[in-house]
Amino acid sequence: FTKPRFFMGRFFDRLSRLDPDFVFVTGDLIDDRRGILPCVENLKKLKPKRGVYVVLGNHDYRRYPFMQQIKRLLTKAHFGIERPEGETEELKQALVGAGFKLLINQNTTAALAENQHAVIVGIDDPFTGRADSNRAFQGIQKAALHIVLVHSPIIFPSLGRQRVDIAFSGHTHGGQVRLPGIGALPAASRLEPIIDSTDRYGFVGLVSRGMGASPP
Repeated sequence: FTKPRFFMGRFFDRLSRLDPDFVFVTGDLIDDRRGILPCVENLKKLKPKRGVYVVLGNHDYRRYPFMQQIKRLLTKAHFGIERPEGETEELKQALVGAGFKLLINQNTTAALAENQHAVIVGIDDPFTGRADSNRAFQGIQKAALHIVLVHSPIIFPSLGRQRVDIAFSGHTHGGQVRLPGIGALPAASRLEPIIDSTDRYGFVGLVSRGMGASPP
């Protein structure tokens, strides 16, 4: 979100008619501080039985001006500018204030049917070096279902060492851009094993295609 957008609001209006058990949000919620309010207001339209669980992504920690993205394409170097002090914290407070469960390298439990429960592990953004899997899994309980939320699926291969049934992520958007007959562009094709949903690491890994993109 950068500001209120009609198609986003309409999408969430339609989504609110569903009756899910959980809503999992895997990061990149904003591109601009102005996006915090419409992001939270749209998420509040959703009424899952067992709550909304959120992890943050690289766009929630960094800004990506157009020239920085050009530099990235030319140099292959990591890029982005840290958000002004307090901006990410404002997003966190807005999410928690709305009643969502924000997981920053931590885990929690959620009730399931028939006296069973799920463990939900939230790993902070790997792309900006904030992921701490050891901390996120610390004290994890045995449960009927073990769920992991993380923004970038680049961490999927390492999760095989943990007790995981299913992991949800985003970031690669199914390859970002795919050309008919060619596939993902080179920068994304290097991530081919984790662009799409997969079960190659001993658990089901679901990669969201996303529902938007940064303005450039």
